[in-house]
Formats: sequence, C-alpha cells, structure tokens
Amino acid sequence: MDGKTTRSQTDKQHTFEALFKKLMNEIHAASSPNSIMVGLRNKILKVYDVEMATIFLVDAKKNQLVS
Repeated sequence: MDGKTTRSQTDKQHTFEALFKKLMNEIHAASSPNSIMVGLRNKILKVYDVEMATIFLVDAKKNQLVS
C-alpha cells in the first residue's frame, strides 16, 4: 500500500466506531457490573471481532480488579 486509506478500510473504521459508540452507551446504561459481564459479553466480542476476551472491572470500594 502507498499509505492511502482504501474505501474498505474507511468503511471498517466507520462500522467499528458506530458499534463501539453503541456499546459504550449500553455499558454506561447497565444496571450492574454483572449485566456488563454477562449481558454485553457477546456484543463486546463482536465489536472487537474476537472469539474470547477478558473483561476487567475496577471495584473502587475495594480498590481491586474484578474479571
């Protein structure tokens, strides 16, 4: 490639950005950490186009990570 962005790359970037924005809105609207971990798992995997991922949340009261 000569450094130019192809239409396909641009389309993929726009698709990712739209899916990511929607996912972030759903995460912020989630009623509990469990609803993020369980309810949004498949959407997170789809946005990043992966089969598996580890999701970490911060428990601010206990000052620790939860996965």
